Amino acid sequence: SEIKKSMELDEEFIVNRINKTRVYAPNGQFIEVDIDDVIVCRKKFDSYIARKAVNAGAQLFLSHRFAGYDAENNCLNFMYRDNENKKTMKKTPFDPEKDYLIGADGPNSFIRAFTNCKVKIVPAAQYKMRLEHENKDMLEFFADKHMTKHYAWNFPKKDHYNVGIIG
Repeated sequence: SEIKKSMELDEEFIVNRINKTRVYAPNGQFIEVDIDDVIVCRKKFDSYIARKAVNAGAQLFLSHRFAGYDAENNCLNFMYRDNENKKTMKKTPFDPEKDYLIGADGPNSFIRAFTNCKVKIVPAAQYKMRLEHENKDMLEFFADKHMTKHYAWNFPKKDHYNVGIIG
């Protein structure tokens, strides 16, 4: 997988190893592909990536709200609550020619809005389910226009499956 090529995998966040992917057509027929991949715990993986970024020199602003860019002073403005729960402004130097601002604040991102980046948000639902299933090392995708114009999935984790559908 691409992630395996670009970084060292840590057992801390790997929840399953995948050997196959199966894609089902509406008539129940499928194609199956052998793969060598992993499923990660998103929360642990995100924490791991954040630690690696900080160790490489990134600044991490938790519990801060992006409040804008001050072009005159080349700094980013963030709001946060101090120890006395008062709203406080924090300014941090930012050079748009060499620095990166990564907005990890969700689909209604203030940073995305600030940069005028347009995205199409498609609704999805996912559930954790305990299933009796023989293929604990296989990702499954279901394409059926009667069900959704996108796809549904079944991803095996350690002790459950993530079963979902997208818009």
